[in-house]
Amino acid sequence: MRLLLQRWSQTIRHGSRNALGIVRLRSFPGRLSGSESRSHWRPVTVWSTCAAVIAASLASVQRPEWRPWLCYAEASTSLESTHNFTAATEKVAPLSDAAEPATILWKQLPDSLAELRKADIVLYQYETCPFCNKLRAYLDYWRIPYKVVEVNPVGKKELKFSSYRKVPILVVNGTQLNDSAAIIKALARITDPDRPLNTQWFDWIDSWFVHTLPPNIYRTRHEALETFDYITEKEKFSPWQRFTIRYVGAAAMYFVSRRLKKKYHIVDERQALYDACRDWLQAVGWPERRFLGGARPCAADLAMFGVLRSIEGFTAFHELAANVPEIVQWYRIMKDQVGPSARIDSM
Repeated sequence: MRLLLQRWSQTIRHGSRNALGIVRLRSFPGRLSGSESRSHWRPVTVWSTCAAVIAASLASVQRPEWRPWLCYAEASTSLESTHNFTAATEKVAPLSDAAEPATILWKQLPDSLAELRKADIVLYQYETCPFCNKLRAYLDYWRIPYKVVEVNPVGKKELKFSSYRKVPILVVNGTQLNDSAAIIKALARITDPDRPLNTQWFDWIDSWFVHTLPPNIYRTRHEALETFDYITEKEKFSPWQRFTIRYVGAAAMYFVSRRLKKKYHIVDERQALYDACRDWLQAVGWPERRFLGGARPCAADLAMFGVLRSIEGFTAFHELAANVPEIVQWYRIMKDQVGPSARIDSM
């Protein structure tokens, strides 16, 4: 990733003497106006050539956490680890699956919801990440106050205390919890101990529903730029990183989304999204029932709401609302249930 940014920097600074060279600007519909809309020579990547090279380079990167714009594709590329907990003060690797981490660290977590609400909780996140949105929805619903540390996806210096380099990370009174699904399952034992988790649909959200997002939000070049306009606005980037990532990231993810679509045998990405939402509503029992959890939302309801919230405002969400209006009705009911954010002063 750093190599790609260096090459892009060389493109801007050295013109035709670098590997990518000076290329003629291709128009981006709805994005350029005035003097910028006129064709002239300037150092940018051309969609039809350089983006393919960038996408291939990204695919060859061995450490996926170096790809800051893959927050919407994490589930599709299995970036969220199945390892669950580490101690925040220890620079050790996450415990192995055989180590029963939830049992080992159970005594280190608060015993009750009341104590959890008094705990010192810090969430390390990307604002636009669907997994982070999912976890925030759970914390907000249960009115659990938490501080937020926005991680810079490029350097991740905010995670220097941890050998686990993905988000979200939740630190509760010094105990580090990794992986959104594992964190929610651990918290559910405190917030709702007598209620069994609907693992079928809770796991379905990560195993299938999230796969439908990247091909939709990066479906066209216009939508890819739209997504990265939002990401670079919300995420913690420097001005130079914001400019670089907007164009390089959008170009790369446009091609990566094609690969993900093929990998998961998605023929029509919009239809796959619509069908997945209809499957969810059928599982809920809509309109007779409002929540999968029955009288009130369960962890799966909150997870589904959080993932949907991560694409609110995008073209894909607007078209989803037009074609499956029932899911937006359900979404708005969930929004009222979750209520305002429980986050306190960011760090």
